[in-house]
Amino acid sequence: MQTFEPWTIERVIENLESLPSYEQQDVFNDLAHQKTELSQALTKAIKNTEGLATLNCAIILLKLQAKAGRDVFLQMFSSLDEERASHALSALSSELAPQDSHSISKFSYQTKIPLTGKEIFNAIQHLLLEPESVLGSAALFVCLKHNIEASYSITLLC
Repeated sequence: MQTFEPWTIERVIENLESLPSYEQQDVFNDLAHQKTELSQALTKAIKNTEGLATLNCAIILLKLQAKAGRDVFLQMFSSLDEERASHALSALSSELAPQDSHSISKFSYQTKIPLTGKEIFNAIQHLLLEPESVLGSAALFVCLKHNIEASYSITLLC
């Protein structure tokens, strides 16, 4: 029988590179009484991470409603790293929602985050110039799913 080790703040920081979204709920459950400390540790750690570790750090911070993850998350769309942009779009498609989104049902696993649809649109609008590309179609899906008003002029044409 395998026993699972509870999440600690140190373990979260050490595993940022390989912390899938389905395990992040376990992190929140195990550290429910330490959310402030987790947020502070991640805010410090995000400055020293790279790649998917940075993205995971930003996503967790956003789920904790910490604004420290905002700019880093939005920068994922302007980087030349298509993998990170793809993962960030995937998070917006499945687990994150802008604070002004109306697409969340009571059965949804999405977390409203401290970003507006307009802020997200401003970060991803360049991807919509090629809606037939992988990133463009994912960006289009995010705009349509969350009914991002700022995207209407583009999404109505697609």
